[in-house]
Amino acid sequence: HNWVLVRPGRGTDVGNAALNLGIDGMPRQFVPESDDVIAHTLLLEPQKSDTIYFTAPDQPGEYEYLCTFPGHATLMRGVLRVE
Repeated sequence: HNWVLVRPGRGTDVGNAALNLGIDGMPRQFVPESDDVIAHTLLLEPQKSDTIYFTAPDQPGEYEYLCTFPGHATLMRGVLRVE
């Protein structure tokens, strides 16, 4: 799994772009090159963890986060609210 924070309303597009990476996705951690991606973790195996530090966006809104491993983006997602 990974954790990818994206601009508001862009989760589905980023998830689809990750899926379209195909076999080229693994070396890219299934994180597509996109201005919509704000921050992300590494792709992790079970029982592994990662820590990231990022500055929350200045613009208020609902920023989506999702797992971009193929097939996961539909269900593994949530929202980071910036007020």
